[in-house]
Amino acid sequence: MKTLAAVVIGLVVLPAAVCANHVEPAKANGATFSLVTGFFECGSPNTATSSGASACAPPVSTTPCGFTSGGGSGKLTFAKVGSAAKGTQDLKITAVVNGLNANCVGGLNVRLSYRVTLDDCPEGSCTETDVNDFDLVGASCIVTNGKCKINTTLNTAAPGLIPTNGKNAGIEIFGCGLKGFGFGAFPAELQCGVLLK
Repeated sequence: MKTLAAVVIGLVVLPAAVCANHVEPAKANGATFSLVTGFFECGSPNTATSSGASACAPPVSTTPCGFTSGGGSGKLTFAKVGSAAKGTQDLKITAVVNGLNANCVGGLNVRLSYRVTLDDCPEGSCTETDVNDFDLVGASCIVTNGKCKINTTLNTAAPGLIPTNGKNAGIEIFGCGLKGFGFGAFPAELQCGVLLK
C-alpha cells in the first residue's frame, strides 16, 4: 500500500517520562478519509501523462468489487475515545460506504498500514516496527444492497494492537482502506484518498 497520508493521531500527551524524548502535538484526536477506487501499482509504464509523468494504461482495478458506474461514496474515520487515566483509551473506527456494485458480495474489512512511536520502552521513547497491510477482520461489515457500515474500536477489532495505558503514543497512518474478504494478497478495493474532477 502506497503512503496515502502521514497523519499522527495522538492518543494522549502526558508529562515527559524519564528518558522519554519524542515530542507530539498538543492535540490530534482523529482523522477522516474519503474512499476512492483502488488500482494496482504501475510497475511497467507504457505511456505518459500530459505533464510527462510515467503511467500504465489501462488502469487495472484491484478486484471487480467497487463503486457503481453511476457513483457511490464512502469515508473511513478514526477518533480517539476513552480515558488514559482509566486505561480505556482506544480509537473508534467508523466506515460508511454507499453505491457499491453487484460484485461486492460478502464482506469488507478495514486495512491499515501504520507506525507507532510511544513512551513505553525501558529506554523511554521508542518506535515499533511498521505494520503494513494489516487486515482488521474484527472491523468488518457484510455488503447489503450496495451499502456497508462499520462501527467498532481498534482494541475491540484487534485487542492489544495499540496501548491503552496512558503512554504518549503517535500513530502515523501510511495507508488505509476497505478490503474484501478472500482477497488478502491484493490491494484494498477502496483506498483512503482524495478525488480531483
